Amino acid sequence: MVSVSTPSAQERPSQKPARSSAWLRHAWLLPILGIALWLRLAGLTNHHLYGDEAEYSIVARYLSRDWTYLAYPQIEGFGPTPFVSQPPLLLYVTAVFMRVMGPTDMAALLPAVLWGVSTVAVTYFVGTRLGGRFAGVAAAGVLAVLPFHIPRSRRARLYSGSVCLVSRAPYFLFPWSQDRNSGTA
Repeated sequence: MVSVSTPSAQERPSQKPARSSAWLRHAWLLPILGIALWLRLAGLTNHHLYGDEAEYSIVARYLSRDWTYLAYPQIEGFGPTPFVSQPPLLLYVTAVFMRVMGPTDMAALLPAVLWGVSTVAVTYFVGTRLGGRFAGVAAAGVLAVLPFHIPRSRRARLYSGSVCLVSRAPYFLFPWSQDRNSGTA
């Protein structure tokens, strides 16, 4: 019978330093996300919904009450025809916020803010994967304060969610193309 010895506690490599070093490697992301969140939340309570924002919010409010009622609001003679002009996933996310927070303007605006901040994080990881940590920090830092991106992340429209979801594509596409070129895909 062969005896298999297990390594003692001193011989075993510790997993703690590896995890903490992984978190430390991305430490620059936290202040960037904090700045991005602050820039998108500052003065948000003074914003009132109008136009498409109000329309999307009304549809999300309908969905928060009945998950199957995906129809135009009862305004301007559109309703109750099916509301198929926008991706419903983002409307359902807003409906969850309305279910939790109630049918308020903030419940309609907060998902867009979080999508915008998430886009900054996604940009960091895409930049890190494509060009290294400095490129990721630089790209996320620029997007966090970009004057065009901040207002889009403060509106109850579907732009910030769509941009966040689409910006994830390069993160997964780049490794796939590398594997494909190396002949392993």
